[in-house]
Parts: sequence; structure tokens; C-alpha cells
Amino acid sequence: MFNQWVVGIQSNYHVNAYVFAAIFASTFIPCWYGVYRIIRAIVKKNTNEIITWSIIEGILLVAPYAYIVIFGRNFPFWVYIVLMIVIVLSLYEGFSKIIKKHPNKSLLLWDICAFSYNLTIVYMIPHKRQFQDVVTKLNFHSGDKIFDAGCGAGILDEIIAQKKIKNLQIEAVDFSQKMLDKAKKRCKNLREINFKRVDLSKRTNYQENYFDKIVCIQTLFAVPDPQFTLKELYRILKPGGKFVLVDPRPEFNGFRLFLDHWQRSKGIRDIILSILILPFGFVVGLLNMIMDKWIRQGSYQMLDKNQWQNIFSKVGFRNVKFDITLAKQDWLITTIK
Repeated sequence: MFNQWVVGIQSNYHVNAYVFAAIFASTFIPCWYGVYRIIRAIVKKNTNEIITWSIIEGILLVAPYAYIVIFGRNFPFWVYIVLMIVIVLSLYEGFSKIIKKHPNKSLLLWDICAFSYNLTIVYMIPHKRQFQDVVTKLNFHSGDKIFDAGCGAGILDEIIAQKKIKNLQIEAVDFSQKMLDKAKKRCKNLREINFKRVDLSKRTNYQENYFDKIVCIQTLFAVPDPQFTLKELYRILKPGGKFVLVDPRPEFNGFRLFLDHWQRSKGIRDIILSILILPFGFVVGLLNMIMDKWIRQGSYQMLDKNQWQNIFSKVGFRNVKFDITLAKQDWLITTIK
């Protein structure tokens, strides 16, 4: 049996089977110990330990095949899959540790996300359709003063300004300077927009009853107290002014966004763009994994319809209407003061 295995290794991979066997044997006991630690971590629901030992287990599994990479050929396809999983988990773990040590981990997360977010969201079909949905709900008029609460990379602001609505003014704020830098660069020739760094978890310096319309896209789920922030937005909105909120639903699944994007992609141009943005989408996906973890821990929150209804009622908003957007992953809520 052993001799047949040796012949098989030599004929399939063109390496010294005894060296391969020695490496394989050295990882055998640690591999099974790794399985034990993963099972124990799952029972204890210790996410960090599951990830750590999954990375170790993956490295142990592919270790003998590193010898084939260097000295042999016919590298097994399944090893590529394991390596990809190890890389993803390692990057996730690395990002998590760096962010965890930062005094303002939420700010660092969005600063890191700025570059990849800027290059990914603008080309993603579900996000394009979401921005169209928001613009339709806002229903701009000449002279409107717009407040974009959490403008990110300024994509929505660029879309609005390009409509050339007479005397339109846009005040776009975000607490990530990196995001604002991307937004300013994107909209550098659009004078209707004023970008400013503002922490929406605190009271702002804007006067009461000032803005005609306020839009807030995927921001409130990341603030410590959504009700406090809504009260502040209510304060600076004119009576009768419209508020449009987009926020993730509790069942949000980022994978469905990529699936929807691929399903709606048409023609060579869409396919080429999809391939080009894939690495940046990968980084955004890793950061979304960290956000999911914070949601489970209670640092971030995704609210259901009843929870939003309750908050809007307490703040004083009326005529609250619920729709869905972003491939059915986000709430699209419209209300008035």
C-alpha cells in the first residue's frame, strides 16, 4: 500500500515521495489537534479562535504541497482553494487587529475603506440603481438646500449636482477625512457642493429649520445612537422638509450585491469593469466582515421596520414610508418633518 502511494506521488507530482511523506507526517498530529481546537472554539462560540485555528489548519494542510510548488508540477486544484481561504482569513484577522488597537476603530475602518469603496461603489450596478432610487425620492426643486449626512466618496452629490438644478446648494458631511478627500477630488469642479468634516454622533453647528431636504445613506447603522442623530437631523430640517434614509436591513447580505451585479452586467464593458474592480470589492468585502462582527457585538446595528417606526415616531417625523433598494438589502425610508 505504501509503495503504491510512493509511486503515485512520484508519477503525479514528479517529486521525491519520501520527502513529501516526511513533511506530511510532520503535519499529521498538528492537523488533528487543529481540528480539535476549531471544534472546541465552535462549541464556545469564540469567533477569534475559530479564525486563528482555521488559518493554522489551512497552512498545515497545504504545507506538504509547498514542496510540490518548488520542485514538482501538477499542483492540486483544491490547494488553491485552501490557500485562498487562508489568505482571506489572514487578511481579515490582520485588519481586525489593526483596527481594534486604534483609539477610534470605527473612523479607522472607514478611512481604510475609502480607497476601495471609491473605486468599487461607483461601478456596482446595485449601487447605481440605489442612487437613482434616492434621487427620485428626493424630488429636487430650484433653490433647494440639501444636507448629505454621511456623504462617503461624494458619488450621490456628484449625481445631484450634474442635474444642473437652479440655485441648488449641497452641504455634504462625513466624519472620515479620507472619504472627504475622495469626495472633494471627485467633485472638484462642482461649486454647488460644500464638503465638511462632521461627526454625526454629536450636535452639529447648523441652524434649526435650515435644510429643505436631508439624505442619509448607510450611515445611521454605524452611529452609537441612531435616535440622537435623527433628532439632530430633525432639528436642522425645515418644517415640511423631506428626509430620505437608506440603511441596511437586518438580513443584509453583501454577497447578494455581487450576485445582482453579475446578473445585471451586459456587454464586454460591464464584464471588463467587473473584473477590474474585483480586487477592490474583495477588500470592501473583508471590511464588511468586520462590520458584521461589530453588529453581532452591538457596536453597529441593523434595525427592522418596527424599530425604525418607533424611532421616527419618538423623534417627531410623520408620513413614514418604507421601500427597499440595493438588491433588496437596504431600507429606503422617506418621511417629512
